Amino acid sequence: LIDVDQILTVQVCPLIVEKYVKIRVIILSIIISMLTGCVSTAKGPAFVMHSTIPADQSYVYFYRPNPNDGVTVCWKIKVNNQLKGCLAAQGFIKVKLVPGQTVFNTKAAAVKFEFTEDLKAGKAYYYEIGSYSHKQDLTGAKAIKSINFIFDATIAVLPVKESVAITKLAHLKESA
Repeated sequence: LIDVDQILTVQVCPLIVEKYVKIRVIILSIIISMLTGCVSTAKGPAFVMHSTIPADQSYVYFYRPNPNDGVTVCWKIKVNNQLKGCLAAQGFIKVKLVPGQTVFNTKAAAVKFEFTEDLKAGKAYYYEIGSYSHKQDLTGAKAIKSINFIFDATIAVLPVKESVAITKLAHLKESA
């Protein structure tokens, strides 16, 4: 007679164990690739200070200096409804524009901001996007939104003086 327990132990179990191990390796590989794909930090060239701005242009810089500030989130930056790029954590986007009334839109997940700036010829503008504690003074912010999901924070677009912005931009890379 055939011993079913012996057949299962000798022939079937190694096949099941082998398939189980392969499935675990495949699942683990998928999870690792998903997690690394979610991290969105800027990978472009390092920031280089612009030379003199032409008299018929304005430069606008958006940047995110905080390495722990939503690394999975890409802020879409639009100027006059034209997409200019995706602002990653520890990154910046430089936009050369014609002076005058300009509408800026930023969006990441469920947070959307819109503001207008009257750009002056030959001038640079710097905007920091990030999350800040409720205790931080956000006077002058172009846009503010409180988030009370897992943690309490305020997300804001802050105009920053050139001298302060340049010290932060010096550590950042260009976003796509």
